[in-house]
Amino acid sequence: KIIGRVIDHEKKPVIANISLSKRQKKNNEWIGSTDNDKNNGKFEFTGLPPDLYQISANTRISSTSSEEFELRAGETYSLPDLIIIETNAPDVLFEFILPDGSSAAKARISYFNKTTDKNGFIREKMRPGKYDNWSVNIDDDRYITEKFEIDSYTKNITLRLIHVPSITGSAYLDGKPMNNVHLQFKGNGNYYSPYVSGGKFEMKAKPGKYVVTCRERKVANVVELSTSDNNKINFKSGNAAFEFEFSIEGRWVINLTTKINNKNIDIAYYNSKNDSGNKISKLSAGEYKIYVQCSKGTFYTNFSFKATLNSGETKKIKL
Repeated sequence: KIIGRVIDHEKKPVIANISLSKRQKKNNEWIGSTDNDKNNGKFEFTGLPPDLYQISANTRISSTSSEEFELRAGETYSLPDLIIIETNAPDVLFEFILPDGSSAAKARISYFNKTTDKNGFIREKMRPGKYDNWSVNIDDDRYITEKFEIDSYTKNITLRLIHVPSITGSAYLDGKPMNNVHLQFKGNGNYYSPYVSGGKFEMKAKPGKYVVTCRERKVANVVELSTSDNNKINFKSGNAAFEFEFSIEGRWVINLTTKINNKNIDIAYYNSKNDSGNKISKLSAGEYKIYVQCSKGTFYTNFSFKATLNSGETKKIKL
């Protein structure tokens, strides 16, 4: 296993997301990620096979990476401390105001996972850059921020919130109303996942063009949403399938993605622990990228590849 910790220049623990990659000749292969302990900054990865690895630590403000290192069989590798430097990040006082100009008091700012004070203010260190579409919630009302930019000299900034309307509609699969499923809308820099009951859905979202999927039914479409109540989504089931032959007994996790409207979209998911059989069916014809993970005891591997399905085809793949 691999153990380590993330600290700042004063050796105080820093809360970060830790990513583990396997070193390859051309590109790193991402293995997984974890959050470190907020009290001491420590983290660990277990059940790893011998190989060359690299670890990176990321916060909202900064990031750092380890040197490449080798993990040997049965070894517990103690990584040198990863040091995050945030002293150069500007300390910014944000003022959030509602569309009518009044203070956005007690507003939940999702980017910070914090709430403004009674006057709509919140102070945070920031990474310089351009920002847009922060989600802000006040009770049941949802807002987003306008576009803004932070540079190294920014000390104060006022953001006028944009109200997000409620959008309703209906969803059909093969001409029949869908029920008890989630839809995933992706577009305009936003992601929404409303629940469908009796063919109807409702969500607070920006009008516009979206790629919408239902992973539970392995279908996707492109829709234009408006603030009216006549948004209608029609899905059609596919007639193709992937059938997998597993080389070893173990837990197999497979994720299928495809490209729709120039966006990479998760379309189907298989987990041998929960799903019966060895087939992902009712897929549409097209090209897919298949991400595979397998684990058994201390053994773990993952890889990905592309495969194309023709209409009505069942493609057998040995893993």
